[in-house]
Amino acid sequence: MRKSFIFVSLCLFLAACQGASTPVPVDPKAAARKYLDGQNKQSVQITNVVSGNTKAIKGADGLWCVETDEKNADGVTTLLTVFSKAGAVTVTPMDSEYEWDLNGCPRQ
Repeated sequence: MRKSFIFVSLCLFLAACQGASTPVPVDPKAAARKYLDGQNKQSVQITNVVSGNTKAIKGADGLWCVETDEKNADGVTTLLTVFSKAGAVTVTPMDSEYEWDLNGCPRQ
């Protein structure tokens, strides 16, 4: 009886852990829009969103590269990285197009 209770408890624990590790769906475009709005860039439009390689960021559940229509004084397009990690979504600006490639995002 005691062994069966331990076995059932262990199975329930493992099932609970399995459900907790399921990644939360992320809308990378919405996350990027929220970031841009927070930077007072409401007029900047998102022109392209592509999936990247999650191995580029240790522990990432999902990774996307976001291109905008904004250009700086040198004519370089503003690019963003959106990634999810343990349920948290992070948006960071890319330094260059090289980072786009490092993130494993295809060019179109």
